Formats: sequence, structure tokens, C-alpha cells
Amino acid sequence: INRAGQNDYKITGVFEDPPANSHLKYDILMSYTTYADVFNEGDEALETEIMWDGFYAYLKLHPGTDLAALQAKITPQINEVYGERMKESNDYVEFGLMPLKDVHLTSNYLFEAEPNGDGKAVSFLWIIGSMVLLIAWFNYINLATARADTRAREVGVRKVVGSSRGNLVSQFMIEAGILNLGAIAVSFALVQILSPLFVKFVGKPISFSIFSDPQLWMIMTGVFIVGTLLAGLYPSMVLSNFRPVDALSSQSSKGSGGGGWLRKGLVVAQFAASVILIAGTIVIFKQLSEIQNTHLGVDINQTLVMKSPAVVDSTFQVKYKAFKNELQQLAALEAMSSSTSVPGQEFGWT
Repeated sequence: INRAGQNDYKITGVFEDPPANSHLKYDILMSYTTYADVFNEGDEALETEIMWDGFYAYLKLHPGTDLAALQAKITPQINEVYGERMKESNDYVEFGLMPLKDVHLTSNYLFEAEPNGDGKAVSFLWIIGSMVLLIAWFNYINLATARADTRAREVGVRKVVGSSRGNLVSQFMIEAGILNLGAIAVSFALVQILSPLFVKFVGKPISFSIFSDPQLWMIMTGVFIVGTLLAGLYPSMVLSNFRPVDALSSQSSKGSGGGGWLRKGLVVAQFAASVILIAGTIVIFKQLSEIQNTHLGVDINQTLVMKSPAVVDSTFQVKYKAFKNELQQLAALEAMSSSTSVPGQEFGWT
């Protein structure tokens, strides 16, 4: 500590900014030894206080480690180290293991490094996206089979000139693949174009990179394969099954009648999915409206929250009363009170 009451540090490394999708965001990193020397001023309690929960602990485990078995070994250690203290102070100490990748969506502990996301909300978004995707695939199947009469003559001509059923199936599968590939490309382009507007709307940065996210490519590859099979396999089997004579005659419509039951089933599934999505949207809209319009019991438009710059210690009450007496002299002030935290916010202490 220098004469100005400030601390001098030696910079030993420079790092890149943490990614936007990380819950660990920091401007500087200080070694634990430096922290203990500067902020604890030599007090050994920093090293021996077993009830201090102000630190994060990260464990690097060997590949294949059983988390449940490791957790079972930790519990006896807690009782051995903290048992007497827990009995005396009526406190409870627990160490829970959680994979680092699960912290953002599933952790709900106090003192999180960053506000957590909601794993259930993400799951529901996955369900909604999957339902919309299935509706699109069902639409394509229905349209493809409904156009069977038009394509039937093409199929008849190709069969007459020697095309096999395998050639026809390959053709229709390639058509479905090209269509799915084009749809994925268009969706990526729309995401890139609309991302700035969406980020502005939600007010949060979103880390999105098409070319550097292998998991995204795996998902898109799976969507492409499944979409091609669903959208191309059944129509190709129906169309390639037409007999040349029927396909080139007025009887071709009979050849497509066998798929009527499937088309009706897909239409029913589409309507059911649409009803579920619409009903869910209405419910969520009403819930949000209720939250926004519910009377809070206080007029927040005439309420000002001030965070105290003073350290909360034994002299805080005296300082607060003096500050309150000064403010009450103002004509604009109707009433004043103090609270540990703003009502409605989660408590930041145990």
C-alpha cells in the first residue's frame, strides 16, 4: 500500500475478454494470496473460517468420474469438519456438485456470478420450435402427395423410357434434400439479418456464430437428414409406385388415393399442434398482462430507491437516522424507510 492509500500490483498476464455466453465475466483476476494479504491484513480467519461461503470452488475431475459416488464421499467429510459447528450455531452446510455447463440454466444458488437463465423456458422453446418444424414438414408431405396427379404423368413417362423405381425414389429424395438445404440456408440468413433487432428487443447480448459452433452444425445436420427423410421418403414411395398405364391415363387419380388416410392424419396433427401453440400463446399473454397490471401495493412512480454508500457497521444506524432527519426537511418527501434489499428482488444473503 502506497502513501495515497492505494495498492500497487504487478500485471503478470493479459487475457481475452470472456465470451458473451459465459457466466464468468471479469475485468481483472487477482491471486488468492494477494487477496488474503491485502484485504485480510494478515488475519488468519480468512484461512480457517469454515462458515464463510463467499468463494466459488471448481473441481477438475478425471474423465468418467461418477458424480453421485463423489457426492456420497463428500457428505461424511462435511459432518467430520463442520459437525460440531453446525450443532452449536444451528447452521447447515452442504456442498453440491454441478457440471460447469449446467450452471447457467439449472443453478439457483445465492451469490451467482451472473443472473441465471431458465432451463424450463429453453426446453419449452425447443418444443415450440420442433412443433413448428413438424408442421412445415407435414405441409410439404401433404402438398407433395396432393400434387401426385400432376407428377404421375412425369413418373409414367420416365417408367416407359426405362427408369426404375429406385431412380424415381432417388430423384424425389434429392428434390426434398435440395428444398431442406435451401430452407436451412434461408433460415441462417434471416437469423443473421434479424439478430441485431432481436438483441435490441430483448436487451441482452447473444453470442451466435454459424461457423465456429460444432454443436449447431450437428443439430442442423440432424434436422437436414430427418427433414429430407420425412419430406421425401413417403411422397417418393407413393409416386414411384404408380403403374405407367394408370399414370398416363385418367385413372392416375386412383393411384394417389392410398395416401388419403395419411394426409388426413397429418392435417389433424397440424391443426392439433396449431391449437396447442395458439392456446399456449394466449395463456402466456394473459400471464404477462396480469404481471404488468397487478397492483403492487405501492405507487412506484412516486417512489425513489437510493443505495447507501455507507458501510453497514455498528455506526450505520446513527448515520441513517441523521441522513433521514435531513431528508425529511424537504417538502417533496412524504415518507422514508430503509430495507436490506429492494422489495421484489431476491435476497443476496443467507
